[in-house]
Amino acid sequence: MDRTAQHKAHNGFTEIVNQQYQEGVKEFFYEDYEKAIECFTKAISEDNNNAEYYIKRGFSFKRLGMVLDAISDLKIGLTLVENNKELDNIRRVSSVISELLIESKQLEEAIEYYKKSKALLVGSNNRSKDSASYAKKMQNIEALESKLKSAGAKLSDVKNEAALHRPKYEYYQSDDFVIIDIFHKNLNKDSVRTLFELNAVSVFIKNADESIVEIRFTPLFDNIVAEKSSFKILSTKLEIKLAKQECQRFWVSLEKSAKTEEAQNNTKLVNDYPSSNVNSSTRSKNWSAIENEIDRELAVNEENSDLSSLFSKIYRDADDDTRRAMMKSYIESNGTTLSTNWKDVAKGTVETKPPQGMIPKSYK
Repeated sequence: MDRTAQHKAHNGFTEIVNQQYQEGVKEFFYEDYEKAIECFTKAISEDNNNAEYYIKRGFSFKRLGMVLDAISDLKIGLTLVENNKELDNIRRVSSVISELLIESKQLEEAIEYYKKSKALLVGSNNRSKDSASYAKKMQNIEALESKLKSAGAKLSDVKNEAALHRPKYEYYQSDDFVIIDIFHKNLNKDSVRTLFELNAVSVFIKNADESIVEIRFTPLFDNIVAEKSSFKILSTKLEIKLAKQECQRFWVSLEKSAKTEEAQNNTKLVNDYPSSNVNSSTRSKNWSAIENEIDRELAVNEENSDLSSLFSKIYRDADDDTRRAMMKSYIESNGTTLSTNWKDVAKGTVETKPPQGMIPKSYK
């Protein structure tokens, strides 16, 4: 057979298979699901690499209440669309599989497909999030979550298990914000999506192999203002900035637990300056006010010298303990010492050490 004849034969074969598929779609539309299954089965027997054939047959099985058959077909279809990286189809099919797994009491597996569907929806292009379509999809995800909870699925246990696999992160805070630094290299604006909620934050990171990692902090120690929260991608980390709903309230931890709530009840807000009946040598420091002062100092100094620029970079890229050490040593020594060693600085008040030949004076 010459090449032209082969081409015609292939086109004819493709047309027959497509006719079988279209016939199945028509029967599905008219709610004759048994005939639809027959048509999709014929199409699959001729071409078993087409995801839509399996997905449509899976939906037909679902309509007939044949849950296990539906799950089997949809999983095959999902594998094929994953190979083609059809993200919206992956999300859609994962959601349906999760629903069927709930019905068949396979809750642990249902949770995994639910998480995949939600991650792909939230991680989708932000431009689509104002659309009615996005809102409807999110409603479906929320309904699925309600079904999981009603069926007794322990979503909190899954989240805690997922937390064990979080990338390294640290957090610190000011009066108005809680900042989380997630250490992850080679990030860009297309590989990161965030979802800020009243009492939770989710971060979705797409890796080089197209896999998606969800990092979720919930419940947060206190509520946040989602509209004022933001994120920034740096060279070695992702900076998440959570706007506190209750400013000046100190978070004793990032996430809430029975122990942290008890600790919070025993914690009082401290004013920026000591009152007349408070011993200033023993009172707690308001590190938020000090941090703001340090930031202002560094901003001014950064314009004036390369050395100050180096200090500024060290401070902004440092971990929480290093920042505290720099703030405490700088303030308590009246600007004569700048240490990055929190273990040493935490031992006591950092003494003022003026240049040789000069004497420190108090202006109280």
